[in-house]
Amino acid sequence: MRITIACPENMLADANALAAVLAFGAADLLTFQGLNWQDTAENRYAAASFDTSLEWIAVAQTELVRPVWDIKPYQINLAGAERAQASLIFWTGEGQIPQANTTTITAIGNLEGLEALALMGLTQYLDPSITLETI
Repeated sequence: MRITIACPENMLADANALAAVLAFGAADLLTFQGLNWQDTAENRYAAASFDTSLEWIAVAQTELVRPVWDIKPYQINLAGAERAQASLIFWTGEGQIPQANTTTITAIGNLEGLEALALMGLTQYLDPSITLETI
């Protein structure tokens, strides 16, 4: 299953902590980078889109456990990962499509990344300081 996740700028650290708990290693602390998306109020978001299993989805909804690779001094803020997990809204096709907002991490399953981001109400952020003259 493909999952696309939008994370608001103010929740990046917590979302990256959750990504690291649910994935493979310290590199996953960098999952949400680049605020390349925005909502109609111009709030900025980072996004990630990846293929995963139903098992991963089930684990993402259970009590979080520090990965065995995260030894002292810990790299993962487990409390932050738990905050991110509590704020996660996951849509798989039933009910109203959740809109990205600054108080939740929004995930959509079963759609391609760009389509999912558009359905969340996001558009690509184009940095106004970059013009053809500055390239």
